[in-house]
Order: sequence, then structure tokens, then C-alpha cells
Amino acid sequence: MSSYILRGASAVFACSIAAVALPALAQGAAAMIDIPAQPLARALAEYSRSTGVLVAVDASLARGQTSAAVQGRHTAAEALARLLTGTGLRAVPDGAGGFTLARLQADASETDNGGSEGGLQEILVTGYRATQQRSVTKTPLALKDTPQSVSVATADMIADRGAQSLAEAMYFVPNVVAFNDGATGGAGGGGNSLGVEYNIRGIYESGQLNYRRVNGLRTHNRASIDLAALERVEVVRGPASMFGGAVPPGGIINLIPKRAPETLRGFVTARVGSYDARVIEGDIGGSLTGSGAVRGRISGKYVDEGSWIDFREGDLWVATAALGADITATTSLDVTGSFQRRTFVEGGSFSIGADGWVPDIPRSRFVGIPTPRSEGEVGWVDAELRQDIGPDWSLTLRGRYEDGFNAQRATEFAAYVDREAGIVAFNKLNRRYSYDTLAGDAFVSGSIPLFGRTSDLLFGADYFENSEAVAGGRQNNVARLNIFDPDYDVDIGTFTDDLPMGQQRTPSGWGVYGQAIVRPVDRLALHLGGRYDWARLSIQRPNAVAQKSSSQAFTARLSATYQLTDRVTAYSTFNESFIPSSGTTREGTLVDPETGFQIEAGLKASLIENRLSASIAAYRMVRRNVATRDPRNGTGEFFVIATGEQVHKGFELEITGEPVPGLQLVASMAVQDAEVTRNNDGMVGTVPYDAQEFTGALLATYELQSGPLKGLGFGGSVRDLGKYYPFTAPQNLLAYDPPAIVDLQLFYNGLKDWDFRLNVFNILDETYLASASIHGASTFGRPRSAMFSASRSF
Repeated sequence: MSSYILRGASAVFACSIAAVALPALAQGAAAMIDIPAQPLARALAEYSRSTGVLVAVDASLARGQTSAAVQGRHTAAEALARLLTGTGLRAVPDGAGGFTLARLQADASETDNGGSEGGLQEILVTGYRATQQRSVTKTPLALKDTPQSVSVATADMIADRGAQSLAEAMYFVPNVVAFNDGATGGAGGGGNSLGVEYNIRGIYESGQLNYRRVNGLRTHNRASIDLAALERVEVVRGPASMFGGAVPPGGIINLIPKRAPETLRGFVTARVGSYDARVIEGDIGGSLTGSGAVRGRISGKYVDEGSWIDFREGDLWVATAALGADITATTSLDVTGSFQRRTFVEGGSFSIGADGWVPDIPRSRFVGIPTPRSEGEVGWVDAELRQDIGPDWSLTLRGRYEDGFNAQRATEFAAYVDREAGIVAFNKLNRRYSYDTLAGDAFVSGSIPLFGRTSDLLFGADYFENSEAVAGGRQNNVARLNIFDPDYDVDIGTFTDDLPMGQQRTPSGWGVYGQAIVRPVDRLALHLGGRYDWARLSIQRPNAVAQKSSSQAFTARLSATYQLTDRVTAYSTFNESFIPSSGTTREGTLVDPETGFQIEAGLKASLIENRLSASIAAYRMVRRNVATRDPRNGTGEFFVIATGEQVHKGFELEITGEPVPGLQLVASMAVQDAEVTRNNDGMVGTVPYDAQEFTGALLATYELQSGPLKGLGFGGSVRDLGKYYPFTAPQNLLAYDPPAIVDLQLFYNGLKDWDFRLNVFNILDETYLASASIHGASTFGRPRSAMFSASRSF
């Protein structure tokens, strides 16, 4: 493991340490600011872009306000104070380098809770550094005061990387890896996968019980929601059953949907790239009434692209609309709806050997029989109602419904008939997955005085039902192909939409939860929480009695944060997890649920006059009752028993921010030791499948701040996934160690409201496997390719 530490140290620390040492990092240095008088919300956004300092503001405070003009050399604090002249508002430091706005007559104690207030705040995030989250606590809380590892993929980070899919947006989050990520799309990034699966802290998603949430509510694992419908992405690492319910213990990926802004703003972007990629995207929103009480937003995206793999082409449509309204002075509502449709040629992947053998074929080789396009659609609506029920308390209601389908028309790698000769047998897939999700959440949050300080309380209940029906199926051994010299003129028959109904699977559940954040003494905060879950699962197969199970569990979270200095906070946390298992025993029942716990401790700091955020965490996670193969199984039997155990331990480091004006930086590293400690498959002492030993990433861009080339910027990124272990039987002994991938960026935004950007991916043209599998899911990763974009904002 020491090799991974050395390997990552240069990638992660070199740039950040060099940046810290730069002489330009004068504490509180003044800079040229030029912000005209304009609606306050728009001025604050421009202020954040200019200074890299984040401002959280209750939308009602900014409504109808006009900022003062700010010109000349000022520190960030001076510029904000001048900007607020005449508004009746003041800036209160949030302790993490940003500010919260409050009325001048308000007592400072109203905003001394680490950036957490009773009502929902609009968090203006620019650059790579965010200062608040609400995925762990449901209400906004400063990241430095959050006793768990949390990363935020901001819009600027996503744009600079050139990410066009959620999987690509996760590139710089430590200990998060996407599989089946459809990276075989062109430079447009639409991708060719109808289902992306994620691995967090070495733990794979579990089917319909996946890591993803939308605004904290459940979504189906086949609903690959596009970035065009999202504002940002928050990633919680470690058990999150406290608010996530039945969720794998790796964490939560919370997708924050677009909301309607009060101030008119928008953009239009066009992209062209390698492999005939063409993308057009637009977004516009603002107040629909003079008072700003009613707000609207619409956005859309279209992708048409090919691939470096022969025959694989596809398109994607996304349309999103959002509406916000202040129904009364104490009641507000936000609703977002989105629809997307994707079609593409599926298949073309292959198997590597259990001995590590990789077929000697071009990266462009389509391994399979080309078929008509697969297709997928998903539509969803998300609503959030907030009602103040007193000066310090509020009620929040959230609801979500989604409906979609994925229709597969493809050939599937079955087996090597003669590996050395390249003869492969293929199956035919003609099936349709139809799914829908209903989820709701209601909670009351507020504060009370306790120990002479403010304590925050939250109580709530949530519910979900997630149904999936499968029609059609697999036809085995329909064709053979020589992958070294393929002849694709093979008749595999037609595909039909008139498919017989197969299995219907419906997990559901509801839970009640409560949390208290108590501050007994200065600098110390105790987070005490508990949740009780009732989970159910129904499986209906044709001509069979429905198989049903239910389980229940209590999970706890006990955490503490202590502010060592004004800029450094230490934390520790104990979290429990719960997953209703779905495997079938020999007796015909479903196995007992999986349980687990994690102990985590770390430090979070604001560095260089709060321009950088840094965090380091160490953890030990234990999974119990993991479903494993029943040793009594015969040929063709797949019964399981819940006796497995795994232990995952490691540490993570993350640095984000703008150490000097114009230099944006995100650096991350994770080193992990995961081990199977109990199993029936002879795997004790081995690494759980697809668990990474190391991940490291660095993204840095610099924009010239003055002179004739002001606005010109450049940068680069590197990502190293380290070694992982694809599933092999009977033991996970095959290790795959892909090379580090280097990308470059060049951009120019020196023309007012324009942004031009060139991204070059895999500049070293490394050959690697985007997914390594002995079960027919291997594909080569993206070769050297490029994407150019031009964007006009208003």
C-alpha cells in the first residue's frame, strides 16, 4: 500500500503545497473589484465569481433589493460591505470563509450556528469550494461543522472537467468510482449506458437500494438523471441510514435539482467534439412577477454523438422546468420537473480472463452483433414546501414521483468458445424494465435555548415505494463471432416490443427519525440521532405465489465536533447502517437484513484567509450479515445465507478552493484496506470485488487576472484509480491497475458574458479498461479526444 501513498502524494500534495507557498498569498489582500449597481441577488452572484467567497442568503432578504456599486481595490470583506450599503443588511462570517446575510438589527446570535438557520437559504456557489451542505443534516450546515465526510461537485468544477454525465462529475470525489458508466459515448458525454452503478468506500450499490437520492428522496437505480437537470451534487461518504433509510453503507450521492431563481439569468452553450459529438444546452430563469414572489425556470439539452467503438451511437434529450412561489410571507413552494429520453446502440463489451488476459483487439472493436437502438425514458417531479411555524421553527414537506422504462435490444457476451482463436458465443437480450418511484418526507426543524446556547432539533418521517417490472428476457447462444476478424453479417432474428411479463419487484418502507445538535460548552457540538425503519419487499413471478418479506431496524448516529481554533475543527462519529437483503435461501425465504457500523474521525480546516477548504478523515467500517453463497448449492443453484462479514478501513484527504485569485484547485486522495473476514466461498482474507485500494485526483485551472490577456485560462487534471479486484470465482485474486489519465483545459472568458473552452481528454492516449470484468462487461476507455464549447450567459 505504501506505493499508492507515494504515487498519490505527488499528484495530490504537490500542487496544493506549491500554491500555499506562493508569495502572492497575502493575507486579506486587496484586489480590483468592478461590480455595477444591480439587483442584489445578481450582484451577490457576481461578487462570488469575482472573489471566490460564498454568500448564503435567505431569498426573502434579497427580494426587491438593489446593491450599491463597488469599484476599486478592496478586500473581499470590504467589497461585500460596500455592496450592501443601503440594503439594511449586514454580512456575518460563517466560520468557513463565506458569509451569511442578516438584517442590521438582527442579533449576531441568530447566525452563530455554523451557517444553519431555520429557513432554507439560497447558497450561491462559485468556483470549486462550497461551504455548506444539507445532505447529512437535511437543513443547511457549514461543511466544517458537519461530522462526516462530505464532498460537493460544483457547477464550475463540472464545467472545467468537461463532465457531461454524473459519473464524470464524480471523478474528483475521493473513494467514489462509477462502473458501467457509459464512457463509450463521444466527447459529448451522453454515454451509452441505461444504468450506472457506483462504488463508495469499496462497497457496491445494491440494485434498487442504491446510493442516489434527489433532494434527499429515493430514485431508481435505472433512472440515470442527467446533469442538465441538476444544480450541484453532494456526496456523503460513510453510513447514511440516519436520513437515507435503507441504503448501502458506502454513503449517499444527493442530486440537488435546479430551482427557479429570483434574478433573471441564463445561458446558451454549444459543444462539438470528437466522434461526431454535438451538444446544445440552454437555461433561463427569473422572477415572473414584479415582487419576485413567483419565479420560473426552463432548461433543455440535446446530445447527438458517436463513439470510438464501432456502431455505437446515440442521442439524448433533456427538458427541465422549475417553479418557485412565496405563497404567503411564511410559506414557500419549489417544484421541479424533468423528462429525458436516450437512444443508443448497446452491447459491444467483452470478457477478460480470470488470469488477467485481455484480448488483443483495437479499442474501436465492437464485440457483438450490432442491433437496433436500445432506448430509455424517465420523467420525474420533485416538490418542496416550507412553512414557518414560529420565529425559530419550520415545517418542510418533500415529495417525489418518477416513472420510466429501459428497453434493451442487444447482444450479450456469453463465453469464449475458443479464447485463443477469438471465437465467442453471444446471447440475445430483448427485455424491458418499467419502473416507478414514490417518495415523501416531512420534518419539523428549529432551535431552543439549552445550556445558555442554541440547540438545533429535527424530527420527521419518510416513506418510499420503488417498483420494477421486467418483461422479455434472454435467448442464449444465438450467434458466434470471431472477435479478431469479425463478420457482423449474422441473423439473430428480430426484436419485438410485445414481450411476456416476467418478474415484478417492489421494495418499500418508511421510517421515523430525530436529531439534536446540542452545544453544551463553547466550541463543542454534539450530534445525537436515531432512526427506526420498517422495510418490505414483494417479488411476484409469473404463475407463482408472491414472495414477501419484512424487516425492521434501529440505527443510531453519535457525533461530536470541536473547534480547535477559529479555522480548524475536529470531529468524530459513530454511524450504523441497515440494508434489507433480497437473496433467497434454500428454504424459499429471503435472507436476514445486512447491518453494519462505522467509526470515523477527522479534521476540517479553512486555510489561507478561508480561501481553501481542507479535510482529512480516517474510518473503519464493518458490514455484517452479508449475503454469501450457500455451501450446499449444487450445479445451477444460487441460494444464499447471511453469514458474510467485511471490514473496510482507510483514510481520505480533500482540498478545494482558490488559494490565489484565479487559481482554482481540487485535490483528493483515498487509501483503503478492505478485507473479507467471513465467507462461505473461500474468500476470507481477500479483497471485496471492485474495491479500490487507492484513488487520487487533481484538477487545477488558472485564469489571468490582468493585462491584455485577462480572462485567458488554462489547466489540467489527473485521475488515478489505483488497483482494484474485479469479481472472479472462487476468490477475488485478479487485480487490475489502470494507468493515470491526464486531461487538459484551455478557456477564455475575457469577452463580457462569453466563455470559450477546449477540453482534451486522455492527452497521453493511454489504453486502459473503463471496466474490467470476466463476465462480459469489459470495455476500453476513452482514447485521446477533444471537445470545444462556446457559451453565452445573460
